[in-house]
Amino acid sequence: MNDAEKIKQLLSPTLVVQHYIGQPVHKTNLGLWYKSPFRNERTASFLVSDNKGIHDFGSSIHYDIISFVEDYFKVSFNTAMQILSRDFNLPEDKKMNKELEEYLRQRQAEQKKAQYIVKDWFNKKFDEICRELHFIQSAIPYLKGEALAIAYHEESRLEYWSEVFMDANDEEKIELYKEWREKEDGHKRTW
Repeated sequence: MNDAEKIKQLLSPTLVVQHYIGQPVHKTNLGLWYKSPFRNERTASFLVSDNKGIHDFGSSIHYDIISFVEDYFKVSFNTAMQILSRDFNLPEDKKMNKELEEYLRQRQAEQKKAQYIVKDWFNKKFDEICRELHFIQSAIPYLKGEALAIAYHEESRLEYWSEVFMDANDEEKIELYKEWREKEDGHKRTW
C-alpha cells in the first residue's frame, strides 16, 4: 500500500473538510453540506460524506481528501500529502521539502494577516454598535410617539448585537466577519 492510500485510510473526508473549512451549513442523511470553498455561493452545494467522498455539485468535481487539499491550498499532490501528514500528525518518512516549507511560511503570513483584518474589523464594528447604542439611549428621553417606538426598537436591536459581539469567541468572530462581508457584497448593511 502506497503513502496516499495509507493517508486515505487513516483520515475521513468529513474530518479533513471540517478541519480546513469548519462546520457545515447543514447535515442531511447524504452527509455534510457546505458552501463551496472554491467560489462564492448562496446555497450550500458542496457535499462531504465518509461513504461517498467529497463532491462539489456546483462544478461537478469529485474529490478524495488529497485532491481536495491540492485544490484548496493550490499545491502539488506530494505537498498535499505532506500537509495532511503535518496537520493530522501522521508519521512522515521524509523531511519536509522546500516547497512545503515555503508554502507553510506563506500560509502562516496569510493567516496572521487574516486574523489582523478580522480583529480590526471586529473592534471597529463593535465600537460603532456601542456608539450607536449610546446615541439612541441618550436620545430616548427627548422623543415621543412613533419616533420613541422606533428608538426603542433600534435600542433592542443594538443591545442584541452588542451582546453577540461581547460573547463572541474567535471562531464566532470569523463567522460574523464572513457574514458581514457577504452582506456587504450584496448591499450596504448597518448593524
